[in-house]
Amino acid sequence: MIRSYKEEQELKEKILELRKKNYPYDKIAMELGTNESRVKLIIGLLVEEGKLDSLATNLYKKETEEKLKQILSMAKAKRNVSEISSSLGISVDRTYLYLDRLVEEGRLSIAEVYQCADEEIEKRVIELRKAGLGQREIMKEMKITKQDTLRRILDKLFSEGKIDSYKKVDKTKKRIVELLKYGYNAEEISRQLVKDEQNIRSLMAELIRDGVITQDEITQAREAKKEKIIELIRQGKGRREIIQKIGIKYKDLGDFLREIIESGELKKNKESSKVNRRDLIEQDDGR
Repeated sequence: MIRSYKEEQELKEKILELRKKNYPYDKIAMELGTNESRVKLIIGLLVEEGKLDSLATNLYKKETEEKLKQILSMAKAKRNVSEISSSLGISVDRTYLYLDRLVEEGRLSIAEVYQCADEEIEKRVIELRKAGLGQREIMKEMKITKQDTLRRILDKLFSEGKIDSYKKVDKTKKRIVELLKYGYNAEEISRQLVKDEQNIRSLMAELIRDGVITQDEITQAREAKKEKIIELIRQGKGRREIIQKIGIKYKDLGDFLREIIESGELKKNKESSKVNRRDLIEQDDGR
């Protein structure tokens, strides 16, 4: 259908009117009996003519920007996250995401975001932590759906000295850290905790990423344990005595011995301990 110039102008005016009311492309097309592609084209022309701002070509961006401006205004007025979320009809999780974006864009500082904290939420988080709840349990209790939301709250509380490092709250992770510092590796820890080795490795990666423990600390702890075992071998101690002295399990000692043997460390020992070393190797091989 070919429209006259007058009809085309009328269509533009109607599209302009509906777009200013934030109608999406498909709804405008349906309302005016035209196709969506034509609506997009005309909106593009209206933007070029200065009759619509550039955000009008993307309604989602426009709505997001409007939301950001509202949140920015309320944050500057020191409204807390609960008040902001309630006022805009969005979740606390979503509010924190918007606040993050404002920080990334340089429109808000971290200090200003901290001023938006809800004291009641913080108080409840502290209570739950004191009760021994982990992050997932706290999220469930407080109906928080995003872990990042809780971490933001915990970050603030930690920075203010109101809680200890929250990165060690999880009992399994805490135990993993203890075992890593004792010189155990992922395979040995999985046996100790009766958990899947891959799961242990994933948790170890998180602990390293979060700065709870470093790879250097893990390596140094294991090397220190191996040196202690080597020293006991040099003293002529047998497997049973080594286990008693160090306080590790039979199977775990086997892992350490294999590493020591493969690294050639035993070759550095004195001639007098050769027989004992041979016994240890044979025991480890199951002979």
